[in-house]
Amino acid sequence: MILSYLSLPVVSPAPGPGHRSSSSSSSSTYIETKQCKTIKELQQIHSHTIKTGGIRDTLTVAEILHLYALSRFRDLRYARAVFYCMETPNCFSWNTIIRAFAESDDPTEALNLYCEMLQDEFVQPNRYTIPSVLKACAGVAGVREGRQVHCQVVKLGLVEDGFILSNLLRMYVISSVMDDALKLFNRNAGLDCLNDERRENNLVLWNVMVDGYIRKGNMDAARSLFDRMPQRSVVSWNTMIAGYAQNGFFKEAVAVFRDMQISNIQPNYLTLLSVLPAVSHLGALDLGKRLHAYAEKNRIMIDEVLGSALIHMYAKCGDVEEALRLFGGLPQKNVITWNAIIGGLAIHGKAIDALNFLFEMEKLGITPSDVTFVSILSACSHAGLVDEARSCFNNMVKVNGIRPRLEHYGCMVDLLGRSGFLEEAEKLVLEMPLEADDVIWKALLSACKVHGNIEIGKRVAERLMKLAPRDSGCYVLLSNLYASLGDWEAVSKVRLMMKEMNIRKNPGSSSIVINGVVHEFLVEDDLHPRADEIHSMLEEIASKLKWMAATLVDFYIDIVPVAVWVAYKEQSWIGSVLWIILLLCLGSITTCTYIIIQLFKLSPQQMQDPFYHILLRSHGRISNRKGNSFSSVVAARILFSLLGCLMLATLLYTLLTDGSPFRRELLTPWLTATLVDFYVNIVGIAVWIAYKEASWVSAFFWIVLLVCFGGITTCTYIVIQLFQLSSQEPLYDVLLSSSSRQVKTQHL
Repeated sequence: MILSYLSLPVVSPAPGPGHRSSSSSSSSTYIETKQCKTIKELQQIHSHTIKTGGIRDTLTVAEILHLYALSRFRDLRYARAVFYCMETPNCFSWNTIIRAFAESDDPTEALNLYCEMLQDEFVQPNRYTIPSVLKACAGVAGVREGRQVHCQVVKLGLVEDGFILSNLLRMYVISSVMDDALKLFNRNAGLDCLNDERRENNLVLWNVMVDGYIRKGNMDAARSLFDRMPQRSVVSWNTMIAGYAQNGFFKEAVAVFRDMQISNIQPNYLTLLSVLPAVSHLGALDLGKRLHAYAEKNRIMIDEVLGSALIHMYAKCGDVEEALRLFGGLPQKNVITWNAIIGGLAIHGKAIDALNFLFEMEKLGITPSDVTFVSILSACSHAGLVDEARSCFNNMVKVNGIRPRLEHYGCMVDLLGRSGFLEEAEKLVLEMPLEADDVIWKALLSACKVHGNIEIGKRVAERLMKLAPRDSGCYVLLSNLYASLGDWEAVSKVRLMMKEMNIRKNPGSSSIVINGVVHEFLVEDDLHPRADEIHSMLEEIASKLKWMAATLVDFYIDIVPVAVWVAYKEQSWIGSVLWIILLLCLGSITTCTYIIIQLFKLSPQQMQDPFYHILLRSHGRISNRKGNSFSSVVAARILFSLLGCLMLATLLYTLLTDGSPFRRELLTPWLTATLVDFYVNIVGIAVWIAYKEASWVSAFFWIVLLVCFGGITTCTYIVIQLFQLSSQEPLYDVLLSSSSRQVKTQHL
């Protein structure tokens, strides 16, 4: 019914008897038209206006045309029919239909309509017509047509219109005619052309020109123009950040973002979208977390797009748990969001989890895209799931109807090569409908190196050298393949070939982000402005690591005699094992605790000479002796209690304030704690040496060596004691027999 009306010129039916035109009826129809929510409602109202003669109301017809042409439920076929049924379309109607086709997939039709408009003697293009026409010219790369429109702009006297100027410049920029764009820019946005009225339009011209250089990949010219801008808006900063990120200059993108913050320009939604890819590539997790916190604090809506960017950032920076948490908290998820989390799981080799997310995604009715399957196949490649990858690849083609791209074939070739199916991988490359690029051939050549298949490796290398003769990676892989097989003559030939062709291997680099500044390093790189400080710090860290290792070894060597003494003192092996385990785990805390327990076990008679009884009491070997006073045991209890509390406090303080001891910046606190523990343990060993030696001079000499050299002295002393034993003497005499014991007893 509707099509029959739209296919014919609309002629208003003659008014019948009693018919009266009503302006209120036209007004109500216009209001109903504006309230349409679907194409079906619009068609019903359109049909009603035709039947009732309301089609003659210019305002109503213009609104119907606008909805058919530019609403979210647009239908250009209906819009064209409505437009051509209008008896005398005004300039607004021409602008509407031209704009609709300029924004469509067929911008050529917009140019055709503009030509028809120029032939209409009742209308003339205005400032709202030209931008749509220029957009259509850019869409079809019609530089010739664009220049003609430029001439018409001059003829119509619109050359001073800032809105049209920006669209003219954008047309030249998108069409990659930068010479004409630069001429237009210099005439209208020079540094001496600033005034209050044109300040905003002038800023737009600067932004468009910067974007033009970025589109051409000329980042130096873009940055030079950006630095010369008399003023910068958030759009200017976003353009520069996005340009650096899109062209692979991730470090520079983060640097511009940092300058933006220094300039007190508040980042917005688009800023976060622009800088997050650079943050992801650099692995700057701390900066990514700050961006996430900034979005939440400033109530920037984390929708599917920004949420996907944050998920990708967390996954690439290594925090896949936070990526999963963020994914679960998003209220709405589209295929891009699912692709982000599946890709993140693939990066971390969680192939099973990625497959589970794919199945859940399909259950919810979300159709996977080609990007989804790239992530799935990549995950299977990392995990070596050959059968699952084959199944997904086949389903992608047969069930989802997705034509494989080079990325899909690359994942399959990489997986088959890693798994040893080299013949199948080579066959897949040769039979694929697309021409394989150097990345796919490199993956296959790398697999040949892993599995030592020189036959296929030579064929692949030959093809790769023809495809990318200046790529150093091909020669390095082939050289490594020959080296793995021991063919050093072939290795020399490949290296000589690289030298003759002046091909050098690109050095690898690493980077770190500190306070928003990216620091990049190469092998043997001395170009960093703080290179001397960096090397000095590395030497200091290496020295601390060596000292810490030596101290730890020394500490556990000194534990040996204490452990032997504990084993001798305890009457059951269970008690001995328990105390020795505590000694190994807690060090001097256990030593002090054990000595205090021994002190509290002494009888009043034994307390008069506590050290003698602590060292000798075992299995009835206690001498009832008379001594001087009770003060020595009190002093010993206080001494070892203080030492134990000191070590425990040091250990707890280090744990609570500094955390793990394996972080670089915490070497000094943990080294201090270990040294304290070491010297507390020395106390027990020094008492043993003082008891063993016949004279105080030799005892003092050995204790000094013990304090200076630690475990070396302990081992030396034990070896000397062992050499003093005869074959009939038991081993424990090394610890307990002493020629000085009786001498010292007489002097007590």
